[in-house]
Amino acid sequence: MLCHLAGLALVPPRAPTLAPRRGWQRSAVASSVRPPPLPDDRPGLPPPTEEGGVLAQILPISLLLESQEADRAGDLAVGEDAGAFAWRNERWGQVIEDGGEVGRDWLTFFAAVGTIMSALVVLWIYSPTGYGDDFLAALEAACGGNSHLVTLAFGILFPLVHSGLAGLRPYASRVTGERLWRVLFASCSLPLAYSWIVYFISHAHDGVVWWNGEASPVAHAVAWCASFSSFFLLYPSVFNLKEVAAVEKPRLHLWETGVIRITRHPQMVGQLLWSAAHLSMVGSSFTALTMALLVGHHLFAVWHGDRRLEAEHGDAFRAVKERTSVWPFLAILDGRQTLPPDYYKELVRAPYVLIAAGTLAAYKAHPYMQAGAALVRNTGLVPGGVLDGLLGETLLVYYPLCHWVWGGGWLARLGVCDFAGGIVIHTSAGVASLVTALRLGPRVGFAGLASHSLAPHNFPMAATGAGLLWVGWFAFNGGSALAVGSLAASALLSMHVAGAGGALEYLRIDDALDVTSIHGVTGVVGSLLLGVYASSEVNPAGPDGSLDQLRLQALGVAAEELDGLDRSQHAESSYLDLAAFVKHATPTTDELFEGADLALGEVSPAKRRSGQSLSVRLARVEIAEAAMV
Repeated sequence: MLCHLAGLALVPPRAPTLAPRRGWQRSAVASSVRPPPLPDDRPGLPPPTEEGGVLAQILPISLLLESQEADRAGDLAVGEDAGAFAWRNERWGQVIEDGGEVGRDWLTFFAAVGTIMSALVVLWIYSPTGYGDDFLAALEAACGGNSHLVTLAFGILFPLVHSGLAGLRPYASRVTGERLWRVLFASCSLPLAYSWIVYFISHAHDGVVWWNGEASPVAHAVAWCASFSSFFLLYPSVFNLKEVAAVEKPRLHLWETGVIRITRHPQMVGQLLWSAAHLSMVGSSFTALTMALLVGHHLFAVWHGDRRLEAEHGDAFRAVKERTSVWPFLAILDGRQTLPPDYYKELVRAPYVLIAAGTLAAYKAHPYMQAGAALVRNTGLVPGGVLDGLLGETLLVYYPLCHWVWGGGWLARLGVCDFAGGIVIHTSAGVASLVTALRLGPRVGFAGLASHSLAPHNFPMAATGAGLLWVGWFAFNGGSALAVGSLAASALLSMHVAGAGGALEYLRIDDALDVTSIHGVTGVVGSLLLGVYASSEVNPAGPDGSLDQLRLQALGVAAEELDGLDRSQHAESSYLDLAAFVKHATPTTDELFEGADLALGEVSPAKRRSGQSLSVRLARVEIAEAAMV
């Protein structure tokens, strides 16, 4: 039963009958009429009996599969019944429903959680690709390496982000919608929470250590019981996991039953218990400061949560507030709250089974958490992340080149032709690879530079990779014709011959994937020769080969190298400063052709002067557009 329920969360309880914001009146107890059953595409479980089977006298199992209301005759019934659940209403569903709408059932939930957690791992947790280590290194540098100041910084940043974004929800969600705002909220809160937890585990013994109860069985038992109990108070959000994952529209709920009868702010009480449990185990100054910060945040959340609930629910919240208390059992002792005679029905519910299972799993996972925290600490800083190359190469190189050549930019207006990426993709990639290889230098063992060689050692993998590359080339280059015909066939043949010809090239540089030769050299040569062999008979939309077109192609290749890579990626200046050319706005013919002629090896003034027809076309270029690019 626990295994099945551990994978479940809860549908929203029946919508309560809320009083108007001005004034309230007591409403009748909700009807017990059950909704009609949905199509049975649920995971297999035996149908519950009314009495719960043979264990009914020990534990009413049926209450876990379908919640029953306790006697609410003494309630105001202006709030919701917390943790209500009905197994028969649950469906696996589909991620994409018929009609193209996103599903709102469990497959969508697991897909959403998997996506969010994968993004968290790649973008934050895993050091080579994520930025969690960069963030922590920056925080430690700002704090001078003092772990107490680092946890203090976490204790300030996390509440600002977590509570601040929660406070902005009523305003921001009007623009983003409730679901997107929940995703943005989680995208900011989860990384900070993860980093703070890992940092706490790694530094729990820092500073002055007054006591250490980790070796005491009594201290361990007391801490375990307090910590286990705290989780039943810390996480009332599991009353509807689908809202947590934004599968269903998140709402700010006004609960009136369950643990709310004992304390209106169970998360604060749970945090007190959890912090006391951990401080009893490790009595260090670092742990004491961290626990004080966590408790302080939740004490602030008492005021902040009441303010948000009152703004959302008005008089209904004020009525519930009068009958509940912040500190446990105080409202009961004052006579403002009365527990129903069958109060157990509000606690024997699936959410609490889920919490119990999750808490036990977390306890068993403690050694792995500690090992993971040690791994993170020992790994240290791996600068940068997965977005560095994407942002740098894509935004600073690929996007400008695409615009110049394919997006109606200045090279396109001149007449530079690039059918399937010879300039935009292959030349840029080849030049980038060449510069990187030259800057890094060869590996030890490359071309006999050491006693051992770097001879290829896995021919099947190399052949598989080359085959995949070939399939991709066929699809991209042939597909650039946008139709099946002679143009596509010509592109496929040219690509096949040129790709095979790349194997004949050898450059004495350590480029393990041969990007320079396979992409760079063939991209440059192919782009230049297009100015010689291009034919409108093959591609009616393209130019014919001519000296004029050859110069244009050379200009396109030179512009890619000079401004697209040298300046944006390597802070270098090559033959022609295109930025200066744009700045002066009155370029001479010599300036215009300097890069193109050098790329062709044509440096004589006589040959440069032969491009008068091209200079007329260059005069039409809008300098302002080039400056913007």
